[in-house]
Amino acid sequence: MRLNKKGLTLVELITVLVVLILIFLLAVNKVNDITERAENNSVKADSITFMKAVNDYFNIKNASSLENRYEGIYTVSELIDLGISVSGTKPSDGFILNLDNKTKYGCLTYKHRKAIIIDNDVTSVVSGSCNIKNGYNSNMKSFIADYSGAEEQFKVAVTGKYLVEVWGASGGNANSDYTGGYGGYSRGYADLTKGEILYINVGGAGQGGCTTTTCTGGYNGGGNAAGRSDVLSGSGGGATSISFVTGNLADLSSNIENILIVAGGGGGSSFQEPSYAGNGGSGGGAYGNSGTNLIVNYASGLGGTQTEGGTQGLASRGQAGSFGKGGNGTQFASGGGGGYYGGGSANQSGAGGGSGYIGNERLYESTMYCYECQVSVNPGYKTISVDQVSNNPNSFSAKKGHGYARIIFIE
Repeated sequence: MRLNKKGLTLVELITVLVVLILIFLLAVNKVNDITERAENNSVKADSITFMKAVNDYFNIKNASSLENRYEGIYTVSELIDLGISVSGTKPSDGFILNLDNKTKYGCLTYKHRKAIIIDNDVTSVVSGSCNIKNGYNSNMKSFIADYSGAEEQFKVAVTGKYLVEVWGASGGNANSDYTGGYGGYSRGYADLTKGEILYINVGGAGQGGCTTTTCTGGYNGGGNAAGRSDVLSGSGGGATSISFVTGNLADLSSNIENILIVAGGGGGSSFQEPSYAGNGGSGGGAYGNSGTNLIVNYASGLGGTQTEGGTQGLASRGQAGSFGKGGNGTQFASGGGGGYYGGGSANQSGAGGGSGYIGNERLYESTMYCYECQVSVNPGYKTISVDQVSNNPNSFSAKKGHGYARIIFIE
């Protein structure tokens, strides 16, 4: 019998190649699908582990302390800074909203995959990363305001109970040795009605190392500083305020009943060789901290109170604080911190911090926190002294840098 030694035709060869390619693509897709599901399951498992650790932490803290409540938005870095112990992989970034001692909403990132969390369940895993953006977040029914140097508006979308948090800004540093005071932290709950508009003015940090005759204070009431080539001065940090009418804090002296909450800003610092110097007083609380001074004859500025601004260190070289405004330094002087009442300026020493405010009748379960400050148990201006300070807006902590504000729907 004679064999047919004719090879494959071109069409047959192409057909075989197409079949092989299809088989290869199907196999690749199958492998990718398995890998995708495995990675998503890993993210879910790690997210659940992290949330459990967070929930355990807050439950333990609330059980051991009747003073603090832990509702609020926490970034992953803030949660880890609290010392939360996790046995699995920690998320690289993200945040959670904690209410009633459990995670109500969150977004956690693991290697560019984000887990969306609602009421303690991981509802989806998708690609991307998590971050908290300024403005209204419909998922959390919250409003977040970072420093912008301008007034922000929040229109209430849902009638209910809201947690309101504000952080004041820190005062300017003269140098690395003599620093401005920290911003205070105020919080409380308010029942808000759909359609109401809140006006938010986030305080700006004071300028540091000023050697010119006028260095502008931080936005929303920080006092100006005045320096010279051999006198380094810091201007005051601005207050952060939320009100039911528009306007910077200093413009609302005839509308006090419409001010909801205030966190005071820190006073600026000053330095001149050999030892004419002082640190700025921290803001917030019933009474802003006074600045410090190394030379007795160069008096520091006093902190603002609930009824008046802080006195300046030297009348001929600076101003006292006033409602909503830190005192301006006019000659070789640091600027006072903004606040409900601002701190006084100080000649070649530290200026006073501005006070906070929680006296609005619509605000309840409210407290002010400030750095190593005077404590008060008066319900109208309850104040707790803390030693925690952060660049981030951490609840129950004093603030470095610019101020911040959060309004979070509770129920």
